[in-house]
Amino acid sequence: MTASCMISGRIAEKPYIPDTASGSDECWMVVESEKPFSTMEKTTQSDRFHIRLWRGIAAECAKAFDKGTVVIVSGRLETEFDGHDDVTRIIAEKVQKVSVRAGKK
Repeated sequence: MTASCMISGRIAEKPYIPDTASGSDECWMVVESEKPFSTMEKTTQSDRFHIRLWRGIAAECAKAFDKGTVVIVSGRLETEFDGHDDVTRIIAEKVQKVSVRAGKK
């Protein structure tokens, strides 16, 4: 079984391709998604999801997307132990750009 997930939100930082020792195609991006409720002070809150992309999808997203782009990401959850905490990321299997009408966030 896999832990499948789907999220939607805005890309919070420009997707980047790190230098890897193996030279593999890899890209990282952070997607910020608003929670469906507000605090008692009537402010909205959001979650930040760290997304890992591989191979063709990595290069495509790094070129096509920028900070602020609205996307839907479907993939699976991956948890690693970094020495101090468990870190959960989304391994993207599909990323779709969402068109937003003018005047909307």
